[in-house]
Amino acid sequence: MKNILCFLILGTFLIVSCGKQEKPFSREAMLKDIYGELILPSFKSFSEECTKLTQLIDSYANNPNDETLKTCRKQWIQVVLTWRHCDIFNVSKYQRSFIKSKIYTIFGEATFHSQKDKLLKAENLKAIGSIVKGINGLEYLLYSDKLELKDFAGYASLVSKELQGLAEQSYKIWQDSEVDFIQKNDLSFGSTIQELVNEQVRYCEEFYFKKFSYPLGYLYQVDFSIVEHHESQIAILALKESVKVVERIFTDHFFGLLKHQSKNSKLPQEMSQQFSDIKAALTKFDKLPKFDQEVPADLERVFQELRKLLISIRVGVVNQLGVTVVLPNDGD
Repeated sequence: MKNILCFLILGTFLIVSCGKQEKPFSREAMLKDIYGELILPSFKSFSEECTKLTQLIDSYANNPNDETLKTCRKQWIQVVLTWRHCDIFNVSKYQRSFIKSKIYTIFGEATFHSQKDKLLKAENLKAIGSIVKGINGLEYLLYSDKLELKDFAGYASLVSKELQGLAEQSYKIWQDSEVDFIQKNDLSFGSTIQELVNEQVRYCEEFYFKKFSYPLGYLYQVDFSIVEHHESQIAILALKESVKVVERIFTDHFFGLLKHQSKNSKLPQEMSQQFSDIKAALTKFDKLPKFDQEVPADLERVFQELRKLLISIRVGVVNQLGVTVVLPNDGD
């Protein structure tokens, strides 16, 4: 009887132990999770936040006052933060739609002021380039001290409606892209994973070089006016969100792929430490500090930590996965 009991206990232990074994890694399963857990919810949220912004700007246009303006600004920030979760996924069918370049591009202040009379008429909106529309166009309208929003409330309403339409279109494209996104799950040129790695490199290079290093004098002279989100002063907030986005992609998904490719790889551990170091460095700031010549030591630390992460992705991840990096031309 005791032998039978021991056998049953042993059998139960083996069954439970086997049940706890991790499933074999699958690139197809990883892409399915990225699609379902990250991409689709992010674009859905972005569409919803853009709709709220349109409603608030319409309310302001009907009743311009400081309180409704503050509400519009707060909602615009929410749109920016949700967009950061979408921007890194400019791949697959969505990349080929070129919608991103209409949603997010550097604002053309000179172009805006040279054509501002035309901008007040709805029929002229589509003929105007994207550099005076989209997320950054709305930032200028909501935050700039060079104009009164109430004078351009109609234009702001038109721009927000176009942004809402682009966000809805983006979500619709992704709803219809699951098969296209998941089926190309090898590591060859043109595969979904290769495109994702390209976007990871592009995403990190943009906020390291274009949005911070260049305007803050790492390459030439300091020019705060071309720092990302100069008007709203949320450059650090946006950067913190971007770091959160990249960390989640790697921690929840790409670290598994890296370990599958090389079981002895130390890259996931190194990158985890880099994410911690970047976040620790960013806790020193709520807003980007102003300076004339020498970069403050705390800000220098942020740059150095961002640089390490960029190198890890551009060199470490690319080499370990054996993918080709050819940054896409998305129309920006």
